[in-house]
Amino acid sequence: MSRRIPALILIFTVALALAMIAFWPLRAGMAAANTASLGLSARDVSGTIWSGRLEDAALGAQPLGDLRARVFFLPLLAGETRLALTGEGAFQGLFIRRGETMAVRGLDIRAPISAVGLAGAGTATLSQAAFVFDGAACETASGRARIEGLAGTGWTAPMLEGPLVCEDGRLVARLAGQDASVDLSANLAFERTGRWTLDLVARPADPLISAALSAQGFQPGPDGLTYSTTGRIA
Repeated sequence: MSRRIPALILIFTVALALAMIAFWPLRAGMAAANTASLGLSARDVSGTIWSGRLEDAALGAQPLGDLRARVFFLPLLAGETRLALTGEGAFQGLFIRRGETMAVRGLDIRAPISAVGLAGAGTATLSQAAFVFDGAACETASGRARIEGLAGTGWTAPMLEGPLVCEDGRLVARLAGQDASVDLSANLAFERTGRWTLDLVARPADPLISAALSAQGFQPGPDGLTYSTTGRIA
């Protein structure tokens, strides 16, 4: 009997510890995942890591609405935080953090193009995006990006689309599109810090389009008319 008592105490202690972790508030799980470093915020966070809710969530300045959230329990025991977020609109993703490694899987998000420094009523979309940052450097990336509805006075851009890749330690969307009036390419690059840079190169086929682009800030470059802007998610 005396031998069984320490075993029962050990079982009780482990069960109690597991129960305490299982009923952690979601806010603690988000802190463990360091979602603030991604620019993710919310007006209110409620529930446990099993089933939580973010009200009026935002990614940087981009509103995401209300999100359902869950932190996976078993990876926590191995020192890894996996936070799954799902919104009623076009947003979902799995955010993973282990030490200095940050990964995102299955990310779908749609935002106005103003979120990446462009004027107009168009949208920027990431579809099934997946990437890993080891420290400050982007290690692997996959998925697709798209910009639609980019336009200005006197011109309308074709839809831009392309893959996500890692380049010079940054996560980069390599975008391109073409129609009868203009050939357009863009690199939208993100750093681990949340800083992003957008570089556009336009090769217009019509002098009127060229004049319209120049009037809106495009500058002559070796490969065409260029435009660059930068900002920060967080």
